[in-house]
Amino acid sequence: MAVTSAERDRVRSHFSKWLWWGALLGVLPVVTNYVIGYFAKGMMNPLAVMSDGEVLISSTAIAGAAVGELFNTNINSDKLRRSAHFSGGATIAFAFLCAVSYAAIKLAARPSPPIISNPSIIGSIALFVITVVLAAKCIRLAASISGV
Repeated sequence: MAVTSAERDRVRSHFSKWLWWGALLGVLPVVTNYVIGYFAKGMMNPLAVMSDGEVLISSTAIAGAAVGELFNTNINSDKLRRSAHFSGGATIAFAFLCAVSYAAIKLAARPSPPIISNPSIIGSIALFVITVVLAAKCIRLAASISGV
């Protein structure tokens, strides 16, 4: 079955809306933290803003919304169902990993001796990027299945 230009445009439009409203606005807590810090303390390192784990909270929310949309579609094809289960499962796994990483950051920040050392900022960014890519796959798959 060939994909028509209209179907491709519909999927592209749905994906673009998700990217803007879901992914870009999902990082609003990080951007807000940076702007407030910039005006309160002067020039800030953008990576230092992410050291408290806000990007991990955003990752978990973006992933949850994408998986919810994917699993809310009616999948009739076995091939698409397998793809949806793989994409959704991987996205859920990374959302869980983001949540655990956020908990580790908060545990390490407590005044008592840390149980887990503070995860790296690069690790948080990597988890965010991978989670958003997996969530994007879920949204794109959901759009192509549901005919939205």
